Amino acid sequence: MAKAIGRDFRDRERGGMACRTLARLSALVALGLVLAWPHGASEARSRRGRPRPTSSPPAPLATGTPEVRPTPPGPPPPLSATEAASAVGRTRTVCGVVASARRLALTSPRLTFLNLDRPHPGSPFTIVIRPEDRGRFTDPPEQAFFGRRICASGVIEIHRGHPQMVARDPRQIRLAPADRP
Repeated sequence: MAKAIGRDFRDRERGGMACRTLARLSALVALGLVLAWPHGASEARSRRGRPRPTSSPPAPLATGTPEVRPTPPGPPPPLSATEAASAVGRTRTVCGVVASARRLALTSPRLTFLNLDRPHPGSPFTIVIRPEDRGRFTDPPEQAFFGRRICASGVIEIHRGHPQMVARDPRQIRLAPADRP
């Protein structure tokens, strides 16, 4: 029986040692996983263990070449009088030579028309100035712009099948540089 008690004592001792060894091994494995984790232990993770997106972008790699960023698009290029019909409903700049200019004196309202590139009725684009806006111009628009190349900015509309723009402010119409086509 003494042998049985001794064997039992040694088994318990071995079992205790095995238990301590297993606990140490588990702790080392867990520590190794934390240290070997690719993103570090402090990074926030979702429920599935994937990294959560952070608010700061990743640091650029030091390659010796400067980072190339796309430039934001500038304003669209000006349209010719014939191209204006393709941009109906959009705010654009239209350039052309004032081929005919007329203020309607006998009708109500007394509108002013600046026809670009060709005289009325064959003009591809017309700038309309209403009588309440005409007083904002220092010189009569039909005299100041006739025969000159101008650019007008505003919303392109269609009136009776014809593209036009209503100029409510003199700053919408400016003389175009001579070197522009």
